[in-house]
Amino acid sequence: MPPAYKDPCNGQFPHRQAPGCCPIAIVANNREIGGSGRRNATISGILPPTLQGSVTSTELAYLNIPDHSEDNDFDFVSASVQELLDAAKAGQADVGAVMSELTGRIPSAADADARSILTASMTALGELVKAKIIMRQSNDIKGNCLRLWSICVKRVNSLGGPIVTVDGSSMSFADLDEGKEPNAKSKFSISRLASENQFDTAVYQWSLMAHTLGIMTFEISSLFIYDVAHVTRVKHGEDFWLAQEYLIACFDLIDRKVCIVSEVPNWDRNVMLSDARNYARLFSDAHRGKGGGPSVETGKKSKPNWNGEFQAEGSKATCCPYYNKGLLHETAKHLDAKGKCIFRHVCHHWVTDKGKNGRCEQNHPATDCTNPNKCDKALE
Repeated sequence: MPPAYKDPCNGQFPHRQAPGCCPIAIVANNREIGGSGRRNATISGILPPTLQGSVTSTELAYLNIPDHSEDNDFDFVSASVQELLDAAKAGQADVGAVMSELTGRIPSAADADARSILTASMTALGELVKAKIIMRQSNDIKGNCLRLWSICVKRVNSLGGPIVTVDGSSMSFADLDEGKEPNAKSKFSISRLASENQFDTAVYQWSLMAHTLGIMTFEISSLFIYDVAHVTRVKHGEDFWLAQEYLIACFDLIDRKVCIVSEVPNWDRNVMLSDARNYARLFSDAHRGKGGGPSVETGKKSKPNWNGEFQAEGSKATCCPYYNKGLLHETAKHLDAKGKCIFRHVCHHWVTDKGKNGRCEQNHPATDCTNPNKCDKALE
């Protein structure tokens, strides 16, 4: 007769009294990597009610893959179609290289069925990229730590409160100080939280979910988070803006396998903190500017400073490009002699319900636009 079932959580969580149903057992199972190189992660019945639904099925499909680094020795020529698809989904091979390989096989396909499989596979890859199950840009997010942080930030933002977003900008200090247009390629495509309470909430959520989903055990993550997110503020007296930038940079180190977790706090610390301090200044200044108050700008063209004013509703002035991107004002061109912005602070997102060249023009920047009629380009 088999031994009676013993509940790992001793009844602290409600669940079916059967092997594999307790949250503690499920979390332990999530740490195991199957033969396919993926973990069978699940969040059903584990996360607190406030976190349920934080991770979509698309995001979970990405997080279930433990290693997103490219395999430079991957054999494209000998790989089957399914192996190519699996390599793209797992991040072992660049999706563009996989698409190129599949395209090259079409002319030599044995019959119409084989060509149809190749074409369907390419279509499926395109849909996976569109759904962000496969990350197309290699310079964006390289692994689970940073991807999970972006999910947590999104979740905290949904609870309410302000948020600073940099969308499609490399946030180069020199470019911003000189008033140049930001780079099209985005190194920082993660929203920034604009209050310390929100930041600490996101840190808590990341720690909980990293442990629950098997991405990083609590024994490891607790020390990492303490050194990176808390010591910088409590011991060294830095603000949460710097702690936020430093945390993001450290996540990136782990994701790119530059160093192991225990080495992170001492990895080029002075350089990383200096970079974090510069980025923190830019994001905090951008937040103050978006909030309607004066933005203290310290670039070469800093006279006059923006006084928090802009053109009134009904004015013929165009929408402010800097307001819409959450960036500092370029004082030489965008302010009058008294420091007032020469543009209107309304959304410049294209929309489909206002005719040719129609804009949203609601009271929010384009980075936060939720207009159901928004579109990617102007109507002609």
